[in-house]
Amino acid sequence: MEEIKEIYNDIEKNVFIEKLPEEEKKYMDLKNFDSVVVIESHTYLSNGTLFQYGINSYRPDKFAFSTVAKR
Repeated sequence: MEEIKEIYNDIEKNVFIEKLPEEEKKYMDLKNFDSVVVIESHTYLSNGTLFQYGINSYRPDKFAFSTVAKR
């Protein structure tokens, strides 16, 4: 686990709602929805270099959000 902590120094995630262009709607089987939940993530190495970037889109009825806060 320590090795992973050293590699992944910082992980940032942004969650937002976005309307899809008509061309993309045909690939997502959106049913009655015209928007999707989008999660954009950036993962950085311990030296600050961007290591991984990703964007994932989810149909609103197939998405659940939960978070854990440690104090």
